[in-house]
Amino acid sequence: MMTGNDGVPAAFVEHFIGACHGNELIEHFTGCGARWKRGGPGWYATEPEPGAYDFSAWDDLMADAEKHGVEVMPVLAYTPAWASTAPEGATDPHHYPPSEDTVEDWRAFVETFIDRFPDVTHVEIWNEPNLEHFLRVEEDRRHEVYVDRILRPAAEVLHAKGVKVVAPSVTTETWGWNVDENIERTDRWLSYENAWKHVDYLSVHYTKGDTEKLEMEDAENLLPYLEWVHSEYVSAGKLDGIWNTEEGFTAVEAGDSGFVALEPWERKPYPQWVPRYVVPYLYWAIDHDWVDRDDYKLFWYRMGTETYSGTLDPCNLLDDLDGDIVPSARGEVLRTLVDVFTEPRRVDTFDGDVTVGFGLYPIGESETRLSPYEFTSYAFSFDEDVFVATWLDLPGIDLTDPEHSTIQATVSELDAGSDLEVSVIDYQTGEQSPVEAYEWEDDELRIDLPRTSDPVLYTRLSS
Repeated sequence: MMTGNDGVPAAFVEHFIGACHGNELIEHFTGCGARWKRGGPGWYATEPEPGAYDFSAWDDLMADAEKHGVEVMPVLAYTPAWASTAPEGATDPHHYPPSEDTVEDWRAFVETFIDRFPDVTHVEIWNEPNLEHFLRVEEDRRHEVYVDRILRPAAEVLHAKGVKVVAPSVTTETWGWNVDENIERTDRWLSYENAWKHVDYLSVHYTKGDTEKLEMEDAENLLPYLEWVHSEYVSAGKLDGIWNTEEGFTAVEAGDSGFVALEPWERKPYPQWVPRYVVPYLYWAIDHDWVDRDDYKLFWYRMGTETYSGTLDPCNLLDDLDGDIVPSARGEVLRTLVDVFTEPRRVDTFDGDVTVGFGLYPIGESETRLSPYEFTSYAFSFDEDVFVATWLDLPGIDLTDPEHSTIQATVSELDAGSDLEVSVIDYQTGEQSPVEAYEWEDDELRIDLPRTSDPVLYTRLSS
């Protein structure tokens, strides 16, 4: 069977997935497919008084992570009240930057931290500093204050000790995911005083998959933004890669705003969010100079069970069943996705053409039916196999109705006429079921796939 090129080792994909939060839940990370943990206690909690360090919470976190095979990417952030520029009486002094007089205290904290935890390989510096909530500085000066007082002092310490810097962890400033806005903001933050020299991996939040059926008028497919970052900074040798350090969070109930979503599929069943967010970025990463294991990563938001005004339940990777913590449906889907992608030795994007649709052709006949509907699909090569992830989205059509034709797939660039095993994989449980209805025609493989009510369909072709 012809598949792709060399691709990347499966270990790259195994370490592609991390999760946010869950300091007390490290034992559950790998059960949800996450090999990295993002976060940790803040600077303010670790140094509540000048020079009086309390690393006990960090010690517990690092020990648990090592015990359970999880790597930690600490987020070093948030100012103690004694070092903060917050005005007297401020309720959130931690979200103000350190003063010019306490920048050296910040630098000393970073150095003390990394000396205590020398096995840490990557550190994220602050969280979403472009938002006023997390860095209380006037908008037009926020990037300057971040670079001068936070990024540069910390990065100089970390780089001197061989630690990689993940920054600046910016997210959208409005609910609009806009390509030009993201390019302008990223360039402004990285170009100020050549701040990119202090960064190894650009950290961004919420690239939102790649569907072009966006609900909001100003929201756009952000893959062109990633292309720009790769062209201007990664290919140019300024950065090593791109890390999406928060993905998967969308408010489904936001106070007076009601339901808020960018994508029409950001609704029940919530487990579909996992592959729709993860697979497009993984596919893109494999196609963009992934030469080191840590060039690209995605951290799911979030490892937890709590709900907050209805906003977290759709993305939580865990459920609390009367005190028994187990993977949620989202956690099961993420674990299945990682299991599927780490079974082979190498993973690549598939060179051939794959079309999956409804009413494309009847099995055994050559003519195409009228008004076909083509689904969005991503095809990968697994050693000698082909794996296809398909988003089933056909409003008003019940694909399980026997009055309709089945879902059909055509695959090119295979060894025509070869014997294959075709199976579908349940995207939540990983259970495989054989598919017998396929045939070769005009050097293409044509498959009749089973009717399903699931919004996501995984298909595997094995030689």
